[in-house]
Amino acid sequence: METFAKYGFNKSHSAAYALLSYRSAYLKAHFPLEFIATYLTFKSSDTEKVYEILADCKAKGIKVEPPNINKSSRTFVVRENSIIFSLEAIKGISQEVAIAIEKERSKGLFSSLDNFISRMPEKYVNKKTLEALIKAGCFNDLHPSAVELLKHLPEYLKKKSVKKSLFESKTDEPDTLLSRIKMEKEALGFFLSAHPFDYFKLDFSENLLKLSDLNEINGLIKCLVIIQNVKFKSTRRGERYATFFVEDKTKTLEAICWPSVLKKIEDVLVDGECGLLIANSEKIDEKIVLNVKDFIPVNSLIENNSKLVVVELPANTPPEEIKAKMVELLKHHSGDTLLRVEFVSNGFRKEFSHPSFRVKPSEALCMTVEKLFKSPALRFHISL
Repeated sequence: METFAKYGFNKSHSAAYALLSYRSAYLKAHFPLEFIATYLTFKSSDTEKVYEILADCKAKGIKVEPPNINKSSRTFVVRENSIIFSLEAIKGISQEVAIAIEKERSKGLFSSLDNFISRMPEKYVNKKTLEALIKAGCFNDLHPSAVELLKHLPEYLKKKSVKKSLFESKTDEPDTLLSRIKMEKEALGFFLSAHPFDYFKLDFSENLLKLSDLNEINGLIKCLVIIQNVKFKSTRRGERYATFFVEDKTKTLEAICWPSVLKKIEDVLVDGECGLLIANSEKIDEKIVLNVKDFIPVNSLIENNSKLVVVELPANTPPEEIKAKMVELLKHHSGDTLLRVEFVSNGFRKEFSHPSFRVKPSEALCMTVEKLFKSPALRFHISL
């Protein structure tokens, strides 16, 4: 080995690697935000790698802000101790468009979507580009609702006589946190500003694992995940099975669902579906393999397994406001599951409940609570 080392790995080569490693380590230690921003820019075309880096940033307390039409640059940049998401990393936004946005913005910040469309050269404001920017959340600081912007986009385009694309946008989505982050996922390839599990807040009667915990685990596991990229295939016998990816806030893994299980859960294996995954986890050649045994969608968990529903409100919420809104809530969603109100302040909780506070758990209940209290304030206690 010593003899081989004299010629197998050239000394000048190893010296160059050592110097590069030293410089990289120095920059990462003393300029962590700038180092990560540069690394994100370098990896911006690799969605899975960007997702991993962002998860690492979150774990280390490094703030990464969503794309912003008045802050974002072509690359990932550092501003005020935060990393600002890159324009070019948005799906459908080319380098040319990103540079044009920066150039026009240097003349003055954009004040609205209408202002953006009127100032940008027509070739850069086609419908596809605008939809990508809106869904990514670029105009959230200028308008509170991306859903509303998409709904009225044809009117904005008509003012400038911009050519529309062949397929119109679907604009009948309810204006909820869930719909907004789904649009963000479509534009970026992952969830950034929030996550579906921030909307569906579930407390389980038993501890669930995170996908990042599975490196050292062989056997039956239960994880709360989102399904992505479902593909149906056939065995040699002609039986259907499925492969897909599952992800949570920590990791993305591949799963396989064989014919016997697929017959039971095929209807709920839909891209973007959130739910409880029950599978056998096995590590083969350093790769984690998930053999699916069951999948229960979030809606089904909420409707069939909720033992308690909690509305979490700030402690300073006026009593009159709570009373009026609770009356409306119980009027439209009455049922058999106990509802409890919890007032939260600086980590302390004060509970309030009444035997008459009973509701029917559902996604519609989540939407009503968000509409009434201006935030997704529900938490479901789930018994498995």
